[in-house]
Amino acid sequence: MSSSGNGTVTGTFVGTALCLVPTLTSGEVLRTVLLAATGAAVSFIVSWVLGRLFRNRGTKE
Repeated sequence: MSSSGNGTVTGTFVGTALCLVPTLTSGEVLRTVLLAATGAAVSFIVSWVLGRLFRNRGTKE
């Protein structure tokens, strides 16, 4: 009977995360947060502009 379910996956994930923590610096974390925020903002703005362009295009007919 194989029961390698959630315990093994969780243990592997936590072990990997704990190995990575000492190698991270606060500068890397800050850079990652800023890049993620910039990417989210750009994605939102592009989606909003495209939505307005295509919505207005359909109502001009």
